[in-house]
Amino acid sequence: GYVPEERLEVVYNGVGAHFRVIEDEQHLRQIAKKYSLPAKFFLFLGNTDPKKNTPKTIVAYAEYCAKYGLEHKLVIGDLNPDVIKRYLQEAGFEQFFEQIHFTGYINNKDLPAIINLAALFLYPSLRESFGIPLLEGMRCGTPVLSGDFSSMPEIAGEAALLVNVKDTAAISEGMHQLISNSTLRQSYVQKGLERSAQFSWKNTARQVHTLYNRLNN
Repeated sequence: GYVPEERLEVVYNGVGAHFRVIEDEQHLRQIAKKYSLPAKFFLFLGNTDPKKNTPKTIVAYAEYCAKYGLEHKLVIGDLNPDVIKRYLQEAGFEQFFEQIHFTGYINNKDLPAIINLAALFLYPSLRESFGIPLLEGMRCGTPVLSGDFSSMPEIAGEAALLVNVKDTAAISEGMHQLISNSTLRQSYVQKGLERSAQFSWKNTARQVHTLYNRLNN
């Protein structure tokens, strides 16, 4: 039935505690070796679901390479290289295929270290009901680039760089801003850590408990 808006309360999901800033350099080196990670890279964990915006993300990265250089590679999770090559070919950027590093399947317990090692976490999704990876990136102290619509602005607040992710030039320029401007970059790292701390499962449980008590008293 219909529930009046004033009676609705939103309780957000939490983020797993293993997503955090990792100080253990040996562990980071082990994970870098396990997945043969490049020294400097952007991380994108999209898939072929249209909402993940993979074609535009790949083309935006190629535009970044063409305009700003090849210092940072793009690390992609369990995606078919042939699909990625086709996106580049269709946009006339096939020469940048060598810039992309495919890890294959990533074990979830290894993901925090990979995010820690990334210079930038790309989450340019077109639509999400919540978007936990956005917060996982923040919790790991990595600046996050995401979209300026759907649930992303509500979840990210001002703690991620939000761009028009339907526009490859806007995504590419966002990458450049976060890499080239160290003050801006550090600001998003700090704000991301603060924002994501509000989304722990402990906080979620506390909110549910408070709501339950209020409704039953």
